[in-house]
Amino acid sequence: MSISTMECTVCLEASTEHITILENAVCIDCVTTSILPQFHAALRFEHAYPPTWGTTPLNPIAFLHYLPAGFLTRWLEREEEYRTPPHQRIYCQHLHPAPLPPSATVTPSLASSSPSPTSETPPSPPQEICNHFFGSPANLLGSLTPHTCPTCTSLTCETCELPIPNPTAHQPSCPAPDPTSTDNASPFATLTRGADYQLCAGCALPAELKDGCNCVACPKCRTETCFLCGSAAEHYGGHFAVGQPCVLFGRPGPQGIHAPPAEEIARLEAEEEEAAALEAAEAEAEWEAEIIEEIMELRREIWRHVAIQNDARDWWARNEERLLWLEGREEGLRVMEVEERGRRWAEEDRREREEAVREKEWRVRVAARTAEGGFDGREGLREEFRRRVRVGEERLRGERDGEGAL
Repeated sequence: MSISTMECTVCLEASTEHITILENAVCIDCVTTSILPQFHAALRFEHAYPPTWGTTPLNPIAFLHYLPAGFLTRWLEREEEYRTPPHQRIYCQHLHPAPLPPSATVTPSLASSSPSPTSETPPSPPQEICNHFFGSPANLLGSLTPHTCPTCTSLTCETCELPIPNPTAHQPSCPAPDPTSTDNASPFATLTRGADYQLCAGCALPAELKDGCNCVACPKCRTETCFLCGSAAEHYGGHFAVGQPCVLFGRPGPQGIHAPPAEEIARLEAEEEEAAALEAAEAEAEWEAEIIEEIMELRREIWRHVAIQNDARDWWARNEERLLWLEGREEGLRVMEVEERGRRWAEEDRREREEAVREKEWRVRVAARTAEGGFDGREGLREEFRRRVRVGEERLRGERDGEGAL
């Protein structure tokens, strides 16, 4: 089975282990270092919710294989809390001892059995609010029963949203919390809405504007809100147009800047589209010119190779007959040399056989004449030897003359 290798969109490294996020391949290392920390941060901080890939929210179900056990349960609880408007959330307000930091140590008293009358009272440990989220009045369906916190096991009244230290002493029909009370005062009570802060028109998340236009995009629900009046608005949707009470830049008044008219916006958009189309056409023309130049270079390279092949073909056509003639002549010379050598060997063999015959005949004649007493045998041998020497010299001279003629 083949394993596909993809290039990670984040680190641009090739990887065989990856997941696909919105048609983008992301390696496991980048998921661990870039995506999963967003989910863990969203559990702790509301401003980090939801995790996003660009501007698209991510679903934790697609990453459950890489998240710890029990994460989805905590995520759903946090998601319900974040989706509830802040002014409708009911939390557990009981105090309990805050956990000590890891570096803190507790030293037991050496005289605990007999405390000194002059010893000071030890300071009480720090406390913190439980802040367990119960829900909203709409989700709790108006039940008048106190709610038990699953974190600290304390009771909280749904009506007044206050902790109940003694259930028997708490009034069953207690009044709702007074928004003007100093105990329930909002941290924004001393600030001016529309000038110092504004609530999101979608989720009521408070936001502050430092600079830029008055159309604010909520980092939580992505709703665009007018910072001046708090209603949903768009940059060029008519909310900030000339004649409207809200301005796009600055504060309402002579110094405020309204959004340009619809005709001006259409003209600017048309100019931007025309400029973008012209730029795209120029880029396409430049790309086509580069492609044409590459094609021409390839053609020139092909022509060079074809010319080389044609030159080689023409050279072979011009010299083919001569080469064949040279090869044939060389082969003919080799054949002639072999034939000449064969004839020479045959001639030498014939001469050797004739010499052997003459030698045999001479011996017969010598023996016959010696038997007849015609001449002295020794003198006859000398005469025959001289004759044979003359014959050999003539033969050698003839061979030399023949080689010189060749």
